[in-house]
Parts: sequence; structure tokens; C-alpha cells
Amino acid sequence: MKTQFDKLAENHRKLMWEYLPARDPSLRAIPRLTTLPETPTTVGKYPLEQVLGYGQYAVVYTSSTPERSELAIKAIDKQKLMDLVSLHRISSEISSLSDPYIRHPGILELVDVLHTHNHVYLVTERGGKDLFEFFGAHVDGLGEDTIRPLLLHLAQAVEVLHRNNYCHRDLKPENVLYAPQSSQLIKLIDFGLCTKATTALHDFCGSPGFFAPELLLHDGYDGYKADVWSIGCILLEVIRYRYSDL
Repeated sequence: MKTQFDKLAENHRKLMWEYLPARDPSLRAIPRLTTLPETPTTVGKYPLEQVLGYGQYAVVYTSSTPERSELAIKAIDKQKLMDLVSLHRISSEISSLSDPYIRHPGILELVDVLHTHNHVYLVTERGGKDLFEFFGAHVDGLGEDTIRPLLLHLAQAVEVLHRNNYCHRDLKPENVLYAPQSSQLIKLIDFGLCTKATTALHDFCGSPGFFAPELLLHDGYDGYKADVWSIGCILLEVIRYRYSDL
């Protein structure tokens, strides 16, 4: 029984990660399988150092190379990610961040993507704390002198996306890294729901407290305006330090 189950799981993995990306244009951003050396502590030329965090199907590590000293690597376990919705989100993130037209100091830089037998690795620059962690230490909210440049830089990063027909669709404090050492105070992350939009969007997505109310309707919505609504919710939360839907 176990042998049959393992064979079925392997066939499903190949279908998801090799067959579909080679044939479905919406999944073409997922790179072809390679034979890179992979151990619990390294993949290719990248060491997997300290664990930064755990997700549903991924572990994020710090990493460094002689060329780049501040890297982060998201190791996506292919055995745990076995549904098409999540697969499309990975492809969307790779596709969006690989677009040279949205390279910007306020948008997380994708350095490399590796596809091995067991994992897909997203190698990015390493950011700092997210806004949720940062303002969590300020129980009365942040001061205007801190908020003003922070929100300006957030708006500039989102404007780069919109100018190139991208909607982020999941703007919230957890998806904005605070990077005071950078020329840009923030870095946008988590592009799994990002999409190009030239017409109205109809799929519901986003996070409670930050998505625009028109997403609850069935007539479609403007993804760009929905992003702007989310920026307003972020502003309210960092000022008041409470959920913006209260």
C-alpha cells in the first residue's frame, strides 16, 4: 500500500511541477527542473543558514555569497504544495518579480530561482522587520514624522506597479518590510496575488481589514483603486495601532 501511495504522490508531483508548467502559459514562470546539488544546508552555491521563518509549505533562510552578503531564501517544499491555486501564486510571484520594469528600491529584488527534485527556491535580497512587527512596539501608534516618509515611499513603490499594469492585491503591514537603512524606507513583498490588469477584476482576494469593500460585490472591481484603499487602511493602522475595520 505504501509503495502504491508513494508512486501516486510522485506522479502527482511531476504533474504539478513539471508537466503543467511546461504546457500552461500561466505557469511558465516556474523554471525547469535542474540537477543542482541539494543538501539540508546548501543548494547550488547558496548556503542555507539561519531560519527566518516558517510558512504553510515553505521555510525561509538567511544566506550569503561572496557577491551578496544579505540574502534570504524561501525553500518551497514541493511535497507540501500540491494544489493549483498555490502553484499559480508561486508562478505569479516569480513572474512579477522577474519583470525588469518593476525593479525599484521599494520592491523586493528577486535574485535567483532554483528548481530541484524536492524544492523550488526563491532567492531574494534580505529585508528587515515588517511594518506589523515595527509598529507593534509603539502601542500608541507611530508619529507623523515617521509615518509621512514611510507612506510616501510605499505609494511610490505601488505607483511603479500600477504604471506597469500590475495590481498587488494584498497590501497590508505584514507585506511591507521596514528598511530604514535603504534609500527607500520600505520594500513590498509577497507578490503571490499580484496580477496584470487592463480590465475589471472579479476574483476575491486580499486580507480582512485591508481589502476594498467593492471586492464583496459581483460586478468586478478596479484593482488599482483597491490597492489605494489598502494603503489607506495601512495608514490608519500605523496611526491608531488597531484594525482598520473597527
